Amino acid sequence: MGGIFGIIIARKWGGFKSLIGRAIIMFAIGLILQELGQLIYTYYIYFLHVEVPYPSLGDVGYFGSIPFYILGILSIAKAAGTKVRFKSVNYKLVVVLLPFVLLAVGYMLFLEGYTFDWNNPIKILLDFGYPFGKPFISL
Repeated sequence: MGGIFGIIIARKWGGFKSLIGRAIIMFAIGLILQELGQLIYTYYIYFLHVEVPYPSLGDVGYFGSIPFYILGILSIAKAAGTKVRFKSVNYKLVVVLLPFVLLAVGYMLFLEGYTFDWNNPIKILLDFGYPFGKPFISL
């Protein structure tokens, strides 16, 4: 319901023609994709009576929501007049490299002993894609 209401409300804010309307649409689509993932997992559990496979179609919804949330955040930031300016190359390097260094440390701590199963590349993509995408939502 929230995703549908979000799309309806976005029309009152100008839809794709305005930054706020675009942000609301992106958040609404992300919410709809999250619900899609939940519905697919519910179908697996309650109708098929199987443990949810990973990866599955439900991950399309969950993982697909990440870019829409990022686009929504960027639209809100742009509407708020946020501008990022760095006076030196060193600051730019820190901003670009620091998140990757922190993620690398996190992987070393939490995914120690992770085995790459190249027979299932989608699983590897999701295993690394979820943690890489979620921090951008939190920025």
